[in-house]
Amino acid sequence: MKDYPLVMVDWLDHTADARWVENVDSCEPELCRTVGWLIKEDKKSYKVANAITKESGLGGISVILKSCVEEMWMIEMDDEEN
Repeated sequence: MKDYPLVMVDWLDHTADARWVENVDSCEPELCRTVGWLIKEDKKSYKVANAITKESGLGGISVILKSCVEEMWMIEMDDEEN
């Protein structure tokens, strides 16, 4: 299995409301949390997979814009086998 760092990312997601509203102050972005393996980072985004296979297959890719990231943590795991 290829070694990717495990991360937890808090990020703001776009929202929309099709209803008629009188107070637009109640329309806010939604704070989201993604946990997964950091597959790739570029100038604009993080690409995080929520599943990987032993053959390094990737699944559930989230592309998170860096401009939307509130916080990001690296998750340390003990590699010790039982």
